[in-house]
Amino acid sequence: MHAKNMIGYATFKKVPYPKLAVYTTGVLLILGGFGTFLQVYQPVAYLSSIGFLFLIIFLVPTTFMMHNFWKDTDPEARMSNKVNFLKNLALLGAILLMI
Repeated sequence: MHAKNMIGYATFKKVPYPKLAVYTTGVLLILGGFGTFLQVYQPVAYLSSIGFLFLIIFLVPTTFMMHNFWKDTDPEARMSNKVNFLKNLALLGAILLMI
């Protein structure tokens, strides 16, 4: 929804091909969410596993590229990125449990 802002932030974080990365991750999230929805309301093992895989493919690089708190010098930015880093790790753990 706010692609221009996200592309700007991805550029700031030195993500290669930021425009492509933002739109690709958006598609991954939509497909991953749809797969999760199918798991909850219509258990179809292979479709939900593919959805979970899309979410893992999104979370792993995003967590380490966008929320690299160890590189921040500003205490507020460091705290914010650390919170988001740990949140993404928790989401990744939850996805692995659902698998």
